[in-house]
Amino acid sequence: DDGATDPHRFDVQEAAVSAEARSIWRKRKAVLPKNLSLLFDDPLHITRGSGCFLFDGDGNKYFDGAANVPTVGHSNPRVANAVNRALLSLNTNTRYIRSDIVDYASDLLATFPQELEVVFF
Repeated sequence: DDGATDPHRFDVQEAAVSAEARSIWRKRKAVLPKNLSLLFDDPLHITRGSGCFLFDGDGNKYFDGAANVPTVGHSNPRVANAVNRALLSLNTNTRYIRSDIVDYASDLLATFPQELEVVFF
């Protein structure tokens, strides 16, 4: 095994990253499990996101086309405000009877083909 699937395989001394990123990497390796992988041979030290872009500590800009980013974006004020309103009300899951969960599921189902009758989240 060459370790290619091991997310801890990076040699922080060899990677072209800043001293701060090396320090964070060492801490990460100590406190996070191996199944939480990093991308790239020289992992990116991302410090913020805006819209569909990520920025590293040096201000370099990277397009982020993963997951929900192209439709929602990073630092989206509408999403942040909606999450904030929800957390101020109650931080829970689907274990309880809540109208907002049912309303959200109904709204989602209205956008799906008829053969999809339930949602899971």
